Amino acid sequence: MPKNSEIGKYGSLWLRAQNAAERTPESRNRYIDFLRGASIIAVVLGHWLALAPHVTDGQLQVEHILQFSPWTAWLTWGFQVMPIFFMVGGYANAASWESALRKERGYGEWVAARLHRLAGPVVLLVVAWTMLGVAAHFSGISAATLAVGSRSALIPVWFLSVYIMVVVAAPLSYWAFQRAGAVTFWGLAVFALLVDIVGLAGGYS
Repeated sequence: MPKNSEIGKYGSLWLRAQNAAERTPESRNRYIDFLRGASIIAVVLGHWLALAPHVTDGQLQVEHILQFSPWTAWLTWGFQVMPIFFMVGGYANAASWESALRKERGYGEWVAARLHRLAGPVVLLVVAWTMLGVAAHFSGISAATLAVGSRSALIPVWFLSVYIMVVVAAPLSYWAFQRAGAVTFWGLAVFALLVDIVGLAGGYS
């Protein structure tokens, strides 16, 4: 049975969430917030579940789960959320850019603020993991094990490099969408499909 202190803690968290929801303006699209949060969780969870750490000849190795259990390939469809993440991210960038235009903020100020919000948590993650790695090193953990752990912990961060390009190009894509509408979306979708076709035909997967 959970202790009273634990019940109180979770009750307090729920109350704080309710208060935050009540303070949220009605104009905010909460469905978009839900999709963004759910997509981030799915990306992190999917990457971690894809790792299959094991010990071979006394060495810690990390392989992809599909190499050991090919049947899990069907489960990966449940984690294909990157298109959703980037679409709702585009929506959020557009809303933010519209707000900047209303407030007459320049592109430099706007993009700096957006990138700061992205970089802040990553910097904290890298600093915290570096400190943990140093402590683990002096505790006698091998460099190979630390490398495996670092790769496992930081692998979900890969998408930020792509998303940063999305943020930087947001005003341009916003301008294009205002003039061509859904054509911009389907044009990029067809382009992505062509890239996949060319890549697969060339032996890249």
